Amino acid sequence: EEMAPFLEYLERKVNRPIELVVSRDYHSLRRDLLRGQFAFAVLPPLEFVLARHQDPRLQILVSLLFEGARTYQSFLIARDDSPITTLDDLRGKRFCYVDMESTSGYLLPRYSLRLKGIDPDGFFSSARFSGNHLALLKDILDGKCDAGATYTGAMAGSQRFGVASSRLRFVAILGRMPYDVICASPTLDMGLTGTLRQALLEMRPEKDIGRAIIGSTFRISGFVVPRVEEFKEVEAAAR
Repeated sequence: EEMAPFLEYLERKVNRPIELVVSRDYHSLRRDLLRGQFAFAVLPPLEFVLARHQDPRLQILVSLLFEGARTYQSFLIARDDSPITTLDDLRGKRFCYVDMESTSGYLLPRYSLRLKGIDPDGFFSSARFSGNHLALLKDILDGKCDAGATYTGAMAGSQRFGVASSRLRFVAILGRMPYDVICASPTLDMGLTGTLRQALLEMRPEKDIGRAIIGSTFRISGFVVPRVEEFKEVEAAAR
């Protein structure tokens, strides 16, 4: 329902219906986009890097702005009643990741820990995958793990989904990355790709859909031309 005004705006611009599909996981999202099962998709930073490596014909449309910001941070979080206040306090604790192909919930946190001389495979007593960011917050609150890694927007929008993020606190910053990019399948007609890109770059949410932001979690305020160089840290971590 939240995305309906945005999709209606795009449908007017491209003069054809657009169906919103929620992919099962990150890997499926990338695979189906490259195969042409999706015309275009929102790709997290790591998926964007992997997709470009897998098929250089991937068409880049725009980068997302989160309340005007081009980049966001990965945070290490714990419950507010936890004795964990530093990275060293995590030794021997249970840790939650989001998904193996999540940039802020897996890749950059592990990369950041390695840069600090910490081996994430031997540092924790156990590690588990929650599946998505909201599930990770719930797992920490429910005591299934002592700490975990997530991103700014998950904390900001979690209370709307019944997650008491006020009972969580930040412990450390584990990396910064650009926001997601909207990409078109290599199979999509170039003319339609150009029309989509122009429609997104010209969009002004307040004027075009009657609200300041698109979505309560991503809180998209607009779209900009991507800067590929902003993904260098993600590429280095992926290697």
